[in-house]
Parts: sequence; C-alpha cells; structure tokens
Amino acid sequence: MRSKALKTKHFGQAKDRITLDIACGKYLLEHAQFLKSYKTVRTHCAHLIAHFGGGKYLDAIGNKEINGYVSARRVLVNEDGRRLVSDTTINREMETFRKIFHLARDKWEAQIGAINFREHRLRQPEARTRWITSDEAETLIEKAADHLKPVIRFALLTGVRLSNITGLKWSDVDLKHREIRFRIKSNIPGGKLLELPITDELADLLEGLRGRPQYRKRRMIKDATGKPMIYTVNQSDYVFTFRGEPIQDSFKKAFRTACTAAKIEDFRFHDLRHTAASWMIQRGVPIDLVQEILGHTQITTTKKYAHRDKTEKLNAMRRMTLQQTEHTNLTNLKVGGG
Repeated sequence: MRSKALKTKHFGQAKDRITLDIACGKYLLEHAQFLKSYKTVRTHCAHLIAHFGGGKYLDAIGNKEINGYVSARRVLVNEDGRRLVSDTTINREMETFRKIFHLARDKWEAQIGAINFREHRLRQPEARTRWITSDEAETLIEKAADHLKPVIRFALLTGVRLSNITGLKWSDVDLKHREIRFRIKSNIPGGKLLELPITDELADLLEGLRGRPQYRKRRMIKDATGKPMIYTVNQSDYVFTFRGEPIQDSFKKAFRTACTAAKIEDFRFHDLRHTAASWMIQRGVPIDLVQEILGHTQITTTKKYAHRDKTEKLNAMRRMTLQQTEHTNLTNLKVGGG
C-alpha cells in the first residue's frame, strides 16, 4: 500500500477520485508511520481492503457499505462459537477509516462518500479494572512455577509491561547505582527511555537472579576430523530466563495454571500492572508520580488503572454521616439559647 502511494501522482485538482488502497497507502505513509500504533493501524487498513477491495473508490462507500462491514466483522467466530473481533476493535477500525476519509476530503481534496461514522459506533464494555490484593498476590506467587515466581514479583514491584520484562537484559540493570533502564512504548522511534530506581526488595530479587547457578546447555558439534564433540554454553544475557533461554510469552499458559491453583479468576498477566498502580494509589502515592513510574503520557490513562478498595470507600463515606451534622446543630442551638 505504501509503495503504491509513492508511485501515485499528487492530486492537483479538487474532487479527484481516490481508491481505498491508495488512500490507505497515503495515510500510512504521511501519518500512521509516525504513530506508536503504526502496526495496528496497518492491520486496520488490511481488513478494510480485504472487505471492500483495494480498487473501491471512497465516494462509492456510504453508510450502507459501512454497516455491511461492521456486521461482517461482528459475526466472525471461531470453532467454539466465540467472537473473533470485539466491538472495541471494530470501533478502532472505524476510527482509522474516519481519519482516512477526513484526510481525503480536507487535504487530498478527493471525493468521498457521505458517512455518519457516529451512527456506526458500537457500545464498548467498560475499561477493565481487575486487580488483586497483596494476600492474593502472595498466594499466586506461591502456586506459580519456580521460573515464573521472580517474573510475577518483578511485575508487581515495578508495574512495567510484559514486553519490558521479557526483553530486560543485565546491561539495562545497574545494581551499583540502583537503577533500571527500560524502553517503553512511545511515538519516539525506538521508544521512550524510562529509568526506575531499584528498591531494597527489588535489589534482593535481582541479586538472587544474578547469583543463580549458570545454566549450561549441552550442544554437539564435530571437530576438524569429523568426530562428534560436546561443548557447553552459558545462559543468555537476559534477566529472566527458562532453561537458559530468554523467557517468552509462552509462559502465559503457566501463568493461567498458577491463577487456577491460587483460585484467582479472570486475571491476566497485564492485570499485575493494574495491581501495582492500584497499590501505589491506595498507599498514598500521588497520582502524577504513579503516572511517571508507569510511563504514561496522559494522566487519564493512569486514572483508569488506579482503583480504590472497598475499605477506602467505606471510610470516605463514613465522613458523610448525618450524626455529626445533627450533633453540631444541637450544640449550636444550646449555645444560641444561652
């Protein structure tokens, strides 16, 4: 799509027609490639082209066609009858399409169909707010496989994303100066640098991993004469490993097993990040500082992850008691009558 857009002449006259594949290519080339969500947007464009066809003109796509696209995406199911595409995903695809349409109209001066995108927006479920208590966390760690225990602890102590954990190398860890460097999701090419201090508990965890016995993998090669020869190699430079190899997303199955053993339902690995944020808020850490630790650009994102527990809400509502108000009024009456 992008290469085709490069070969396409610029639209010099108003109301030129433009096909969907050219419009998607121009959008990816001129705008989306600078976004951290580029890969996702590229996927959205691929789905749009797969449904409508790349040669479809934008002015031939109206509310009827958009309704057909939304319906077709909603009925996709797997062998178990479960939906493959959520309403949230469809809304995001429509948002990408809306941006393409507006650029075609306002910047590229091309003809577009008459579409009211607001009418096609689907109702989305509320933002996920799942987190666990410290007691549940300890039970989860206890039930987890040995190679998973430090991963869970690290996630709870730092609040970083899974990708930052699996990609963490010892070269990013400075135990002497108590600091860890991460590259987190950002519009900046290569990601934004996030530096977090190492607490005493985090230092104990990392030093324990650093001091673990070297895992040696046996490999067989042949010497110059062709005779088989066995040699060993040390574990990788990654902090979190399993059998000498960097730990991968495949451990999610082991995580689900640990959750089942701990009797914790509807809990994903990313919810450990929600949990870390919630704990910090509940323990009095200012929300703007939580935002900085989590590496959020917008504080609204941090607020979504920060949840008050039932006890805090109860204590806050107790301050709204009518008894204190009534007592104060009675006292004032006695003073006034004297």
